[in-house]
Amino acid sequence: METESQERCALKALDYSVCILPGSLRPEIACTNPGEPEAIHDDWEHRRDKATTPLYYTCVCATFIPSTSDIIHVYASTCGVCDHDVTIGGTTFQLTEMGGRSLTSLKLLRFFDNVSSIVFMASCADVERSLRHGALTSGFEETRLFFQTIARDPFLVKLPIILLFTKLDLLVAKSNKFDLKSVFPDFIGNTHDVEDVKNYVFTTFKEKCGARRIYHHFLLGTDSHKVQSVFADVRRDIRDNLLRKVIPE
Repeated sequence: METESQERCALKALDYSVCILPGSLRPEIACTNPGEPEAIHDDWEHRRDKATTPLYYTCVCATFIPSTSDIIHVYASTCGVCDHDVTIGGTTFQLTEMGGRSLTSLKLLRFFDNVSSIVFMASCADVERSLRHGALTSGFEETRLFFQTIARDPFLVKLPIILLFTKLDLLVAKSNKFDLKSVFPDFIGNTHDVEDVKNYVFTTFKEKCGARRIYHHFLLGTDSHKVQSVFADVRRDIRDNLLRKVIPE
C-alpha cells in the first residue's frame, strides 16, 4: 500500500508545467493541486543540495564500502594543526596542515624550522561567489592579503611557495554565464576563455609577492591526478634548495 501511495504522489508531481521567464532564475509553475507549487519551488531553490540525496541512501546501506572517489568527495574542515605522511614514488612527504587564514596560523609557521616548502591553497569558489553576488566578496580579498603576508614574511622568504587554486570547476561554470569585468574591472581578455580567467586569477596573487618565484596549479574539486604534479614541484623545490645551499649563487 505504501508503495502504491508513493507512486500516486510521484505521478501527481509530474502533472505540472514549468516556464522560466526571461531575466528570472525562479520558475513559474502551473499545476492543478494546491500546495504542489510550494514544494516544487522548494526543490528548485535547493536543487544543488537535493541533487545528492540518492548518495545518502547509498551511504547508509549496511553493505556500503567507500571507494576512492567517495573518499575524495568527503569534505572535512581543518582545525588547528594536523600532520600527514604521504608516500609517492618512493618518497615520503611529511605534511603539516594548518587550517584557516588568520594571523594565528601565520605565527605557528615560525615553529617549523625544517619546513622545505609552503603549499598555499586558494579556493576559486571565492571568485565564483563574487560573480554570483555581483560584487567582490571579503573571502577573496582575505585570501589574497593572507597570501601576501606569507609571501613577504622575512622568516619565510627563502622557502619556495606552491600556490594551489582549488575548485576550478566552479569558476569555469560561472565564467561562462557572468562577465568578469563587472566584478573585476581590471580584467583584460575574453571573460569566457578559461585560460584568460586562470591567468587573471593567478596574476592577482602573483602581484602580492613581487619578484618572488611562485609555482602554481589549478585543480578541479576532485582532481586526484593533478596532485602528482604538485608533489613533483615539491620534490624539485627541495632539490633546488639543497643545491643552493651547497653551491651558493
